[in-house]
Amino acid sequence: MGIITGILGIILNNQIKKNIDLKQSKLDLENDIKNNKEEMNKLEEEFNLMKSKRVSELKKIDKDIDWARITKRQEERKIEDLKNNNSIIRDIVNLEEKKNEFKGDIKKLEEELNNVSNKLELTTEVLNYQELEEDLYTFQVGMFDKKYEYELSEEYNEQLKLNRVKQKEVVKKGEALNTKDINDIFSYSVKDSEKKRYINNIHKLIIRTFNNECDIIINKLSVANIENSRKRLESAKEQINKLVLILRISINMEYYKLKVDELQLQYEYLIKIQEEREEQREIKERMREEAKIQAEINKLEKEAEKEQLMYEKMLEKVKAELEKASLEEKSILELKIQNLEKNLKEAEEKMKRAESMAQKTRAGYVYIISNIGSFGEDVYKIGMTRRLEPMDRVKELSDASVPFSFDVHAMIYSEDAPTLEKDLHNKFNEKRLNKINLRKEFFNVKLSEIEEEVNNITGASIKFTKLAEALEYRQSKLM
Repeated sequence: MGIITGILGIILNNQIKKNIDLKQSKLDLENDIKNNKEEMNKLEEEFNLMKSKRVSELKKIDKDIDWARITKRQEERKIEDLKNNNSIIRDIVNLEEKKNEFKGDIKKLEEELNNVSNKLELTTEVLNYQELEEDLYTFQVGMFDKKYEYELSEEYNEQLKLNRVKQKEVVKKGEALNTKDINDIFSYSVKDSEKKRYINNIHKLIIRTFNNECDIIINKLSVANIENSRKRLESAKEQINKLVLILRISINMEYYKLKVDELQLQYEYLIKIQEEREEQREIKERMREEAKIQAEINKLEKEAEKEQLMYEKMLEKVKAELEKASLEEKSILELKIQNLEKNLKEAEEKMKRAESMAQKTRAGYVYIISNIGSFGEDVYKIGMTRRLEPMDRVKELSDASVPFSFDVHAMIYSEDAPTLEKDLHNKFNEKRLNKINLRKEFFNVKLSEIEEEVNNITGASIKFTKLAEALEYRQSKLM
């Protein structure tokens, strides 16, 4: 009984345990079912969303397909139209080919245009330079032509001031230099304001350098070094242009021309100063010459007056002796009276000549002289003097800084000596040795031509001495 009870207890316990395990299993299963349902709900929601999205996409695709079909039909119609109209297609093809050809032609024309522009720019500069060269003058001896015909040195000074004002205006307007875009030489990191400041500083430096070079050349200018100064001015421009070539900058030709004009003005200013000094010297020399002439006239008047008084007294004395003289003495005294009357007449004529010379301001002598030893063959000085003794003037010239004496070929008296001299100078003006200083009266001309012109002007036959003695020169040559 106890054993059975024990066995039943064991069986009951086992059954109870199984029941408990079953309940636990049921709970676990219910939890799993619940979880699965929740997961199922989530999946169902996601499916519905995905389905809705795909449905929308399908609808959109259907629309795109419909639009594509419509577009396809439109394109097919266009293609059909194009196929039905082959001439239009050919025209389009031809137009496309022509368009390509035109593009090639345009490219070639642009290249040619650039070349022509460069050539034009170069040609313009060359033409400007040639024009400038035409404006410049030949400074060889005897070949000088003035550009500015000013009478006074002060007028040249005023023009120099005006020229410098024009230079300042050109610089102020920014036209002193030829400039192209030089921004490429700067880094892109440099600000525009900085670029502008750098470029302005470069321009100022170039202009200041060129101006300083020109000022040095012009300030050192003299009559003797004009040709060298012109070359130095051009060299300064060319050297500066080479140095700044990389910056695409060069000195403007118009600005350079102003500098050349300044050099020309300064040169002619120096010439005019010399001429004015020469003119002052000539005025002083003329005054001395006039003083000498007046002194000669005064001396001649005094001598003539003294001789006249002397001969008058002597004549009175001899006439008084004649009244008391014997017959033999009378013949001697009469002869003496004749000589005294002759001398008195000469003294009176001498006085009249002195008075006439004092009254006449233009009467004088035009002389033709040469100096083979100093100037060579066929070189003659045509000058004028109002001296009573014209050879005194020739002697003075022979003593004035020439190694040999002058030979006189003609000494022509004229009531209007200045006009005769001027006519001869005008006639032989092209044959002057010194074409700058017209007060230098030497001419390279044949003596026969001078003689012919003198006779044409005076209407008389003036005797010329053809042979130049040149004694000192010929003796020195033999030695």
